[in-house]
Amino acid sequence: MEQIAYSLINPAGNITALVTSPVMLDREKSVARAILDKEPTCEQVGFVSEGKDGSHINLRMAGGEFCGNATISAAILYCERTGTESGDIYVKVYGVSDLIPVTVKKCGDYYECEIKMPNPLSMKEELFQFENHNYRYPVVDFAGISHVIIEDNMPIYMAETAIKIWCDRLKVKGIGFMLYEKEHGSLRPLVYVKEPETMCFESSCASGTAALITYLSHGLKEDLEVMVREPGGNITAIARDGAIFLRESVDAAIIDKTI
Repeated sequence: MEQIAYSLINPAGNITALVTSPVMLDREKSVARAILDKEPTCEQVGFVSEGKDGSHINLRMAGGEFCGNATISAAILYCERTGTESGDIYVKVYGVSDLIPVTVKKCGDYYECEIKMPNPLSMKEELFQFENHNYRYPVVDFAGISHVIIEDNMPIYMAETAIKIWCDRLKVKGIGFMLYEKEHGSLRPLVYVKEPETMCFESSCASGTAALITYLSHGLKEDLEVMVREPGGNITAIARDGAIFLRESVDAAIIDKTI
């Protein structure tokens, strides 16, 4: 049986496996499930390949969702493979029309990274129902994933049950519940991806952090920069000139494995 190579990368604790071997599209979900079963600390799986002209790297997540930390991971993998220590790395993410730039600078055993996130498609307030109660939450939509901003101390049992229901209601491939405590600036991301069916309290969530700064900056006329404290590390979120940027440190150590 052929071996499939993948690399483990650690952006703010959000351990990401990037498969570097060619894998047919109809096998991606089963390969992703096998890696997740083998790697208990891994929170998501993507598939990467080099762009035809060598100017960028391609990324497709196992569930077709958009993932900012996996995008950063793809840029770091490119840097380590090519010996690039600084500059702009471009990533073509499945479902996103434009190349995503990740600015990197190697600082010893880690990289300082800044990613320009895709602009959200929309932000709106949605009415949800759970156990005969109504809840109104802001929802920020990106291509491939939607994030619900929740500030009211939602019980964990409710979050883990409701997230699947609301994923179906919104008709999206992936959904995040961003459990935000404004007083401490802390964010606990719960992410559910419909296929392959995965649900995880992630150590950090880049697209969820982008959704949060979109929500916090809505209606403001000036730029906003917020340090968001997440279980696996801090991410700086910036709303500037109508665009969203995230800044974080990423371990340069990459672990190569096969399955």
